[in-house]
Amino acid sequence: MPPTPAGQAFQYTLNVNGRLDDKDQFEDIIVKTGNVGDVTRVRDVGWVELGAQTYSQVFSLNKKPATGIGVFQSPGANALEVEQAVEKKMAALAAQFPQDVKYDTPFDTTKFVSESIKEVYKTLIEAGLLVLVVILIFLQDWRAMLVPATTVPVTIIGAFAAMAALGFTVNISTLFCDRARHRYRGGRCHRRRRRRRP
Repeated sequence: MPPTPAGQAFQYTLNVNGRLDDKDQFEDIIVKTGNVGDVTRVRDVGWVELGAQTYSQVFSLNKKPATGIGVFQSPGANALEVEQAVEKKMAALAAQFPQDVKYDTPFDTTKFVSESIKEVYKTLIEAGLLVLVVILIFLQDWRAMLVPATTVPVTIIGAFAAMAALGFTVNISTLFCDRARHRYRGGRCHRRRRRRRP
């Protein structure tokens, strides 16, 4: 969890099962009782079927009827680990699907996380190479370049270890831009220009 002040309030959502779960239990609901002990149940006056919660929405994929399932990450969970666990579970369930039923993931938010991690590695490598090239150009000595070549990685590892100990993640590090005066676009922070009134 990210660092929070003492006394921070949290809101939790609890989902509990109701008293009726399957079709037979709904059919046994008593509608009316008579004076001589006769009982009228729902199945005596109608039928029961398990349907969708709402019929005002239609889900389709590639112009074909489909069913959507949303998977939400729990607080403190690793997004990449959740994505891998879901893919593993769906691959196991797909073996039992009918031949004309397939599954797909049209919207995956973990792609942004993966690309962010790749950009972090790419930026670190580029920064390290630029530092070594600049030192070599100005000092023109290979021995002088070996000192930062060994100290810079140690410093970076120490910085990331401190961030991990404090609970910082890639998502938090990308949110350092002020919301009011910056926009996050294409992996860079752009300052908003204020328009002057005439």
